[in-house]
Amino acid sequence: MAAGVAAMCKKTYKKILVIRVLGIGEAVMFGPTLKCLRQNYPDAEIHLMTGKLLGGFFLDSALVDKTVEVDEGRLLSKDPLFVLGLARRLRKANYDLVI
Repeated sequence: MAAGVAAMCKKTYKKILVIRVLGIGEAVMFGPTLKCLRQNYPDAEIHLMTGKLLGGFFLDSALVDKTVEVDEGRLLSKDPLFVLGLARRLRKANYDLVI
């Protein structure tokens, strides 16, 4: 396991997606993780997938380049058309790393 993490840290990623920060408390606690990602991959484009209510929380942050806002209600309801559309949208974005 540790060897896999070490290999991941040596790799260069151009586009990273961080999935799902739910509440404001989690968003605040998640800051150090985003900071670590930005320090280790300064040239990467970092996107954060979050609920619509928190999308604006990260807009002015230098840690995130873009937010991918998701309707949490539809996601949690497991609406197959919504989930399929989201999967297609994420695949089209061609991320190198998804966390």
